[in-house]
Amino acid sequence: MKILKMAAILLSVAGLMTAGCAFKKDGGPTPESAAAEELLKTIEVKKQQQAFEGKLTKENVSVRFDETDTLNVYEMIITWPSSIATMVITIDERTPEIRQQHHGGVFKIPVLSGYEHKIELMAYDSLGSPISSLSLVEQVPKDLLVDKTFHLKRSEVFEVNRVFFYDGAQLVTNGFDLTIKARKIFVQNREFTSVRVPLNEAHIVTTPPNTLASDQSNLKGSKIQIHADQAVGTLAVALIGYNGQDGKKGADAPMPAPGSLDGAPGQPGQIKSRRQPCFRGNIDAPCEPEVVICAVAATNGEDGKNGTPGLPGGDAWNGGNAGELQIVIMNSSEFKLEVAQKVGQPGKPGVGGEGTPGGKGGSGGANNTYCAGGLKGKDGNDGGKGENGKKGEPGQKAIIDHNLQKVEIYDL
Repeated sequence: MKILKMAAILLSVAGLMTAGCAFKKDGGPTPESAAAEELLKTIEVKKQQQAFEGKLTKENVSVRFDETDTLNVYEMIITWPSSIATMVITIDERTPEIRQQHHGGVFKIPVLSGYEHKIELMAYDSLGSPISSLSLVEQVPKDLLVDKTFHLKRSEVFEVNRVFFYDGAQLVTNGFDLTIKARKIFVQNREFTSVRVPLNEAHIVTTPPNTLASDQSNLKGSKIQIHADQAVGTLAVALIGYNGQDGKKGADAPMPAPGSLDGAPGQPGQIKSRRQPCFRGNIDAPCEPEVVICAVAATNGEDGKNGTPGLPGGDAWNGGNAGELQIVIMNSSEFKLEVAQKVGQPGKPGVGGEGTPGGKGGSGGANNTYCAGGLKGKDGNDGGKGENGKKGEPGQKAIIDHNLQKVEIYDL
C-alpha cells in the first residue's frame, strides 16, 4: 500500500509538471510524457502485485455468466487474483475443484439458467497453507423456453435474459394477462407453404377459435406486453376473443293445485208454488188450481282464473374482446410481427319458461222444468311463455401498439 500511495503522489507531481505544455506542438514524445507513461506502468504492476493482499473479497473475485450457443445454458466464469498459488472451488457443496496458479486465476463451468449457486472459495499459498476464504451466492440469468404447448393458469410476468420460441410450440394465455421483459427474443421458424404463419403454428395464442367463455372475466381479453432490447425471427400472435354463452332458459311457472284456478259452478234456479185467491163474498177460496213458478233464476258459472306466465329467459353473453397487444423492440431489424385477430361472437338469448294453463270456467247452474240453466263461465287464459332474454353484442377488435417496421395485422 505504501508503494501505491507513493506512486500516486509521483503521478500527481508528474501531472502538474506536464500540464503547462499540454497544448505544445508535438514533434514526438517529450521526456516528461515518457516518464509519466513509465510511472503508470509501474503503478499497474504494483496494483497487480498487491491486488490480493492476503484476503479474498468481492472486489478481487468476480463471477459472471456468459451466454452459450446452447439454449438455457450459460457459462459461469469465476476469476481471482493470479498471484494466488492454489484455489479450491466448491459449488453447491459438490466435489471441490482445484486450480493451480498456472490456470491464470480463472475457472469456467456450464450452468443451467435460472438456478442459484452457492460458491465457496479457499485460497492457499505456495506451501499449501490456507490464506483466505470467501462465500458467494450467485443467480444464473433466467431464460424462458417455449418448447411445447404451455397454458397459463394465471396472469404471468416473465423478466428474463433470453426468450426462445420453438417451432410448433405455443404459449396459450387462456384469457389471462402476459408480460415478457427480456434482453433478447429468438423465434424459431420453418418454411410454410402459406405466406403467413398458420394459426395453429402461432407462438402466442389467447385462446383457440370458437372457445366458449367459462367466466365473464374471459370476455375482456388478454393483455399481452412484450419488451426486449433485440428480437430475431417472425413472431406470430393470435388475438382471439371467447364466444359468449347462451342465456339460460327461463324457469317454468309452478303448476297450481288441481282445480285451484277453476271457476265455481253456478247455483241452480229456485221454484215455488203459487195460487190466485178468488174473492166471493167473504170466502177467500182459490179460483184456480195451484201453479209452480221459477222464483230465482239459475246463476252463471264463474270464469276460470288466468294461468301464471313462465319466468323470462337469461340474457345472452356478449362476445369476448380480441384483447390488447403492446410490443416494443429496440433492435428489430431482423424481426417481424404477424397478428391475427378474431372477436368473440355473442351467445343466444335464453328462451322464456313455460306458463301454466288457465283454469276452466265453472258450469252454469242446473236447469229444471221451471228455471232455465245458467251459462258456463269462461275458461281462464293460459299463462304463456316468459319473455326471451336480451341479445348479446360481438366483442371488440384488438388494441395493438408497437414500434416495429415489419408488421402484418389481419382478421380471421
